[in-house]
Amino acid sequence: MNRIFSIVALLCTLLLAGCTSSDYSNDDEAVFYATILEIHELSVLVQTIENMGFYHVTRVFFGTSELDDIGATVGDLVRVEYTGDIMQTYPEQVFATGWSLIESASPLRYQSSLLDYVEMVASLGVDPNSLVVTIYNNSAYELMTGEHFTIEFFDGIGWRDVPWRNEYIAFTDIGWSIQPNESMEFIKNLALFEPLEAEFYRVRKSVFRTTDTPIREGDLHDVVGHFPTFPNRAKVKQRLN
Repeated sequence: MNRIFSIVALLCTLLLAGCTSSDYSNDDEAVFYATILEIHELSVLVQTIENMGFYHVTRVFFGTSELDDIGATVGDLVRVEYTGDIMQTYPEQVFATGWSLIESASPLRYQSSLLDYVEMVASLGVDPNSLVVTIYNNSAYELMTGEHFTIEFFDGIGWRDVPWRNEYIAFTDIGWSIQPNESMEFIKNLALFEPLEAEFYRVRKSVFRTTDTPIREGDLHDVVGHFPTFPNRAKVKQRLN
């Protein structure tokens, strides 16, 4: 189905017909950040990220024939520069004028069978130091996840780990099952981390299919949920490495 969408979008781009411009247009160059879902010979399909440049979270298609080869792969986070109208097809289309890879604290791990079917949503809880994290399993597989999680911030160049307040932090070795078409909610304590000020944050967890036993590194699938603020923030004066 995604391939069909990409083909339709490509035809709209080449023929310049049958595609309606939205009210969102940019005479000057604009930028958004997104995760790559599909890579084709002359085009890319990405998923935009909440509060990171695009006007909403959606799938966006753009051509790459005039862009540099940046060695991108599925799952990479990219910075996309574009200009002109946003075309109201599905997926939506932009005219990209440039793109670049965004560094990550560590590369996200993906399983193709879970890529479009597992997502995580994060939001601040009632307690100012609590983060409500919900994993949605829309796949056909029973998934397992644990207590471990990390918080990362975006410093304008890449994603960096937010340091723990205690370097000897440990997690209870518990496995949680998430059945197909179900979800599971976790409450995470942000007071465990050093307070930093940045524009974007995300929480990262990993899941795996229960059919993948024993578990190997290549079986893990990382999910991230973005949130815009961090309690009791302190100014980051320099990039953390």
